[in-house]
Amino acid sequence: MFCTKCGKKIDDTSQFCPYCGASTSEDIEELGEVKQENYIREEQPQYRNQEPQMKSNKVPIVVLGIVLVLVAGFIGFFLANQNQSSDVATSEVTTKEDTSAVTTEAVTTQATTEATTTEATTQTPYRTGVDYVFPYSNTEYLSKSQVAGLSSWDLKVARNEIFARHGYIFKNKSLQSYFESKSWYRGTRSGEISDDELNRYEKENIKLIKVYE
Repeated sequence: MFCTKCGKKIDDTSQFCPYCGASTSEDIEELGEVKQENYIREEQPQYRNQEPQMKSNKVPIVVLGIVLVLVAGFIGFFLANQNQSSDVATSEVTTKEDTSAVTTEAVTTQATTEATTTEATTQTPYRTGVDYVFPYSNTEYLSKSQVAGLSSWDLKVARNEIFARHGYIFKNKSLQSYFESKSWYRGTRSGEISDDELNRYEKENIKLIKVYE
């Protein structure tokens, strides 16, 4: 070691400097204090450096937590709006379908009513006046709907009453008996009635009745 007074190198076991006589114990104590002071000075910056580092580590964690909360909230809000929009769209589609069904039913009912009214207006009712199956078969055309529902006997009578109007005397006893019971029938002809004696309504109506007869 060196003397702190004169700076000379002396033996480490010497208690006094052989050159200036200064005590070496004071130097040892001062040296220890200097080392301790240097140790403290060296240690303190280490702790000081660690504290900001710990604080800096906490900041990203807090920021990350805030970001996660915001993202979760946004996803929840988006899903809630999507479900609500889907419910509204489904409700609108159901309402439109119901409205369309009601409208279609109303149109169908109206069309059916109009068709029934038109048919009732334009067609002569079946057995009007009782004495005839079709009272106007010599002055208007019959429709398929008028003829289609008749029995085989009514079809035969309806076709032959056209000839009965011309006074034809029937060889079939059942037909002759039937027409003789009618007030309008006058049997005056036993011969066949030609097509030239029939008008266009009678000809077409005979053809139509034969289809169903």
